[in-house]
Amino acid sequence: MTDTAPVGIVAASGGLPLKLAAELQSRGRAVYIVSLDGMADADYSGHDHDSIRIGALSRIIDALKTRGCREIVLAGKFVRPRIATSFPDALASKIMVKLFTRGDNAALEMLAEVLAGHGMTIIDKGEILGNHRAGEGVLAGAEPRDEAMVSINHARHVLETMSDFDIGQAVLVQGQRVIAIEAAEGTDMMLERCAGLIDPDLAPAVLVKMMKSAQSRHLDPPVIGCLTIEKAALAGVSVVAVETGGVLIADLDETLRMAEARGISLIGVGRS
Repeated sequence: MTDTAPVGIVAASGGLPLKLAAELQSRGRAVYIVSLDGMADADYSGHDHDSIRIGALSRIIDALKTRGCREIVLAGKFVRPRIATSFPDALASKIMVKLFTRGDNAALEMLAEVLAGHGMTIIDKGEILGNHRAGEGVLAGAEPRDEAMVSINHARHVLETMSDFDIGQAVLVQGQRVIAIEAAEGTDMMLERCAGLIDPDLAPAVLVKMMKSAQSRHLDPPVIGCLTIEKAALAGVSVVAVETGGVLIADLDETLRMAEARGISLIGVGRS
């Protein structure tokens, strides 16, 4: 990333876009942020930015081109709005139906193609936040017990079996029992809906998150952060295992501190 043009950050919800902006600026790169209206929830007043609705794709592209952005980062938690309420413009309407009815990987590849047609490339968040990729072994908390490791191995097998269908970045298991599989709601909401299903008298509940087999590392790397750890703790999860080198940990230091404080073992594991 030696270009002197500003990096365009398309920001959804959460604090990751600000983290990326700070890291880029520390390297001497200017940034321009498009905060998605109704989705982005951070304060971008200290940055060159515009708030634009997700359906106004032509306006988003024009704003990025006007600033001279050639490298684009998609950051934050994206929630697909309803087509009827996104008010797609002429450009967005051509791809909206396919965009909202295909899997995440396919949808992001379509978006990348549209941006490429305008001279822009989506770059890897992990390239910017390389030190935030999960390492190997125990990252925070205690070494998981043997029964938890058995659960982790079972969960990895479940995820790898499902990943060809472009679903299942995360799975929650207790022993050999699958409690929940992440679908369109995302990891944090999955944890919310399954909190009452965990039996505290049985084996430790384990959350495992990994890349899907066809998932693009630069378009859509899986991410966990403080909110994930908080939701896991509230649900009764004892161990969170993430794929080494594949999962980004947002707000790394704070996330590790929270895992320690909540008594959660956070570990990096390879694929089975």
